[in-house]
Amino acid sequence: MVEILPSFLQYDERQSNPDTVIDLISRLSLARGLDEVMAIVRRGARHLTGADGVSFVLRDDGKCFYADEDAIGPLWKGQRFPMQACISGWAMLNRQPVVIEDIYLDPRIPHDAYRRTFVKSLVMVPVRQEDPVAAIGAYWAHQRCPTKDEVDLLMTIANGAAVAMTNVALYASLVAAKEEAERNAMVAEQAGRAKLFFLANISHELRTPLNAIIGFAQIMQATQPAPGAAQYSENLDCILQAGNNLLRLVEDLLDMSRLEDGQFSLDPCPVTIATVVDEAVEALGLQAAEAGVELSLAAAPSAATVRADRRAIKQVLLNLLANAVKFTPRGGRIDVEWPDCDDGCTVAIRDTGIGMSPQELERVREPFVQTARERHQFHQGAGLGLSIANALVHLQGGRLDIASCPEKGTTVSVHLPLWTDEAARDS
Repeated sequence: MVEILPSFLQYDERQSNPDTVIDLISRLSLARGLDEVMAIVRRGARHLTGADGVSFVLRDDGKCFYADEDAIGPLWKGQRFPMQACISGWAMLNRQPVVIEDIYLDPRIPHDAYRRTFVKSLVMVPVRQEDPVAAIGAYWAHQRCPTKDEVDLLMTIANGAAVAMTNVALYASLVAAKEEAERNAMVAEQAGRAKLFFLANISHELRTPLNAIIGFAQIMQATQPAPGAAQYSENLDCILQAGNNLLRLVEDLLDMSRLEDGQFSLDPCPVTIATVVDEAVEALGLQAAEAGVELSLAAAPSAATVRADRRAIKQVLLNLLANAVKFTPRGGRIDVEWPDCDDGCTVAIRDTGIGMSPQELERVREPFVQTARERHQFHQGAGLGLSIANALVHLQGGRLDIASCPEKGTTVSVHLPLWTDEAARDS
């Protein structure tokens, strides 16, 4: 939506006319539309000059368009004339003001167009003198010679109108850009939701046959193979590994879909966080060892009890540890630490992996966004693990912080609120 100015800053034609040119220029500076600019100019210029009429003329593709007027009688509002055939066009083409004491003695005036009007004398000034885009005309019903002060006053008003018209154009472009950005964001959001909906449906369909494949592979693996059937066992291991990887991806897709739809069910309760961390580290220990990565767990400083969903927070820790193992080269190290924290409990997972750039850090929490390291042929994934972890932590009133440096490693810190009597009442 376009931001609306406060009511006391909006132009109101029913307000009294400006007492000074400064007042008029001030009103022009607040204008947000061309109609508003023209209304301020026609009323203000007529009041300040004492003219019997004022018109605002726009340069319109080789013609003069008399867009607005304020006068004792009708002039030419809504009409267009060739620039070479009217005095407003002359002022714009020659980029200078025109003062005419008697219109019927000046050959530049189209007399037939003026005979039906009250005009006897006039001043016409260009708006944006160096490259005119409009003109302001002041008219009198009796013959008189407008003074230099009156001409200077109209030129000052024209200069203010030029600035106001530029501001209006800029404001309109900003509004258009904002609306386009909002439309693009909406389209992107709808596309993301459609993708998640599609993938969630596909995932539901894949989960049942995947479980069957994994189950039969496990049965076959448990069966004593014939002598010399080493290749048989190796092939079964590959089937199980691929099946489990695909099943984890399916579960991630379903979790992401539920998170996006607000249907992820959480059961916050008092959780001894050190116990959950121990379980997660133990679960990833074999994977880390096979990858040649040392996984170290610091002793918990205390038996801190946090307010969390036990299953969800364990999933967060497993995702973060799995990422650390995946992106830490053989011979590297992962440390699970307990930084000091005054208002909760923090678990930090620090690796010596390949790290991320500042640009990658800006988007790494978004679903389906893969960093350069994830696009590496050895580190393929869907780009969901960190976004799921981030969403689950935030749903539990926590915070997930990420610090990283290319080729030096990454530290992901999970901050969770402590379990208190107040938290117990809220539950």
